[in-house]
Amino acid sequence: MIKHRKATIYRSNNKSESFTSLLSFHHTSLKDKISALRVINELSSKVLDGHLQSLIEDMDQKIAKLPKKAKSEYDSLGVEMLASSSQSIEIDDINIEQPKVAEIIEQEAEMYNHREHIRRSSKEMILVYLIIIFEEFLSNVLSTILRKRPEIFKSSHKSINYKEAFQHLDLYELLKVSSKKESRSIIDVDIDKLDEYLSTKFKFTLNQQIDWNQFKEFFYRCHAIVHNYGYADSTYVAKAKYKVHEDEWLEIDNVYLAKAFDIFEKYSNQISVFFEKKYS
Repeated sequence: MIKHRKATIYRSNNKSESFTSLLSFHHTSLKDKISALRVINELSSKVLDGHLQSLIEDMDQKIAKLPKKAKSEYDSLGVEMLASSSQSIEIDDINIEQPKVAEIIEQEAEMYNHREHIRRSSKEMILVYLIIIFEEFLSNVLSTILRKRPEIFKSSHKSINYKEAFQHLDLYELLKVSSKKESRSIIDVDIDKLDEYLSTKFKFTLNQQIDWNQFKEFFYRCHAIVHNYGYADSTYVAKAKYKVHEDEWLEIDNVYLAKAFDIFEKYSNQISVFFEKKYS
């Protein structure tokens, strides 16, 4: 009598990687991307400073060629003080007699305002991308955990219908897709709710960290950048611990970004160590 192997809808995965190796891969990938962001920020800052200096030198040559009377009026306006401001320059508020002086000031105002837009945009983009790659890391970690411990799905209130289930070849593919979908839905919630999820599901609490409020602030500032052009919105004012008013611009400088890089690396290290010990 020929014995047939019992049929199964599970598919063996001969090329599967261990949980530890996958976790290490996701962690290393994040650290590499953060290192790249550090370099990008440093280089972009230097390039911007060099570009600005060349513009200043060109402008100084134009100013030096002004007639004596026009040069006197230019000097009396205190343009250098205006140019050093981080706020946009509104030349309509300045009373100017000499047409050549008005032209120079208009060009100078445009130069500095343009500089500020570039500087602000570059710093904001770096913070937004930092949040994106960290969320990608956390989503990949959670997805890997869910595939390793599919029983976690039992406590989920989500369900799928037959049509969705039969779109996949077997339970391996279904679990792979479902874990990715589930992890993404977790990441997309508020950072405080994400902390609650990790605490409830895995007994892993982030909010006891001494820099937890600063960690959360990065996410709320990113939300303000994406949804309110970098100005504090009602969400930021309500949840961030910074004392700012609604519609106040949230400045990002190199000191702020350096702190963000360090804190995100710290949290990624803690997350990786915790789950490796728990599930390896």
